[in-house]
Amino acid sequence: MPNQNVRRVKIPSLEELTKTQQKIYDDIKYGKRNEVPDLFMVLMHSPEIASRTQALGEKLRYDTSIPKKLSELAILIVARFWRCPYEWHYHEPEAIESGLDIEIIKSIKELKKPYFKYIEEESIYNFTNELLYNRCVDDMTYEKALSNFGEKGVVELTSLIGYYCMIAMTLNEHNVPLPNNSSAKIPSTKEKF
Repeated sequence: MPNQNVRRVKIPSLEELTKTQQKIYDDIKYGKRNEVPDLFMVLMHSPEIASRTQALGEKLRYDTSIPKKLSELAILIVARFWRCPYEWHYHEPEAIESGLDIEIIKSIKELKKPYFKYIEEESIYNFTNELLYNRCVDDMTYEKALSNFGEKGVVELTSLIGYYCMIAMTLNEHNVPLPNNSSAKIPSTKEKF
């Protein structure tokens, strides 16, 4: 298991960015994110990957048929599954701001099944967990998601889950530190199962 205190790739400074990297940096900073998290600075080592990753992420995070509260629910489930404190750090406040019940967030953090008032939330929870833990979703769970979100929504949800898995893996593997010396709110990959 890697030492979490050792950064595996350098986070480049603004002064070190090439013209291509600077353009990508500006696209991110002046896009919907309004900031350039260290995740994207790490990805700058491969500018084309950084550019395409940020474009897909922007689409999946801000412009799908899935309401933000439900997207953030799926993202938190992914962050907890991958034990990715960085992803959790950014998305817990987004989930709260979007109206996701604090008790749901607490239950996910504690790896307990939450109580859901709304069938759409339970559908997202079941679909995301089955896809992560079972590597596929059973027919009944799929049908419920399809009836709640339609074909477009199910495709977008699956893509959202896959995207945030990739992001969690990137953050964990390259030991990207939490911003501003923040404390981890969920266990990280350095902690044993």
